[in-house]
Amino acid sequence: MRVERRDRLTACEFLDRYQIGNRPVIVIDATEDWRAMDRWTPDFFSSHFGKMQVQIYGSPFELEPISKSLEEDECKASSSGHGLGLASRG
Repeated sequence: MRVERRDRLTACEFLDRYQIGNRPVIVIDATEDWRAMDRWTPDFFSSHFGKMQVQIYGSPFELEPISKSLEEDECKASSSGHGLGLASRG
C-alpha cells in the first residue's frame, strides 16, 4: 500500500479525508513551527536533565554521559557523511 505524503494539510481536510476515511497519511510539514525542533538538542537535555537518573533496560543511567556519547557519534558520523542529526542545531 502506498501512503500519501502531504504538506499544508488543514485540520478539516485531515479529518475528512484521512481520519474519517481511515486512510494513512504522512504529514511532512507538521512540526515546522514547533519550538522543540530547535530547542530540544542533546545540550538542552544534558543541561536541564543531565543529573536525573532514568531506567534504561532496567539499569540506572544519567542523561549527561549519554548525550555526550551521542554528540561524539554524530561528529564521527558527520565526517563520514552519515550524520543522524543528533548534534546541537544552534
